Amino acid sequence: MGHCRMKIGLLALFSLLMISCTVMEDAPLYTWYDYGVVRARYRKDSTVESKEALRAEYINIWLGQKTRRKVVPPGIAAEYGLMLYKEGNTQDGLSYLRKEMELYPESKACVSKIINQLQEK
Repeated sequence: MGHCRMKIGLLALFSLLMISCTVMEDAPLYTWYDYGVVRARYRKDSTVESKEALRAEYINIWLGQKTRRKVVPPGIAAEYGLMLYKEGNTQDGLSYLRKEMELYPESKACVSKIINQLQEK
């Protein structure tokens, strides 16, 4: 009887592990929120309002990652950093650009070129 209970217990444990793995695999890597819509609106009509909406969306994405990776999607830190830099907030801008390279090492070649070009001006 004890051997049977142990098998049932192991089967139950295995089932729970499989369910938890399935849930994690279904979770998205990133949360983009309304980024696509807000970014398109800004590109189409670069007003103060659309720029502020884009800034708010960057912050929303930055603070709201409750996904599997819990980091911002690729390119978001770089885009936000470039926005800050162009507005004159050079230190924070460079910090976000460097954060992009930290989060996504494959971006290092491209982002380091951007940083070098910005600092040459």
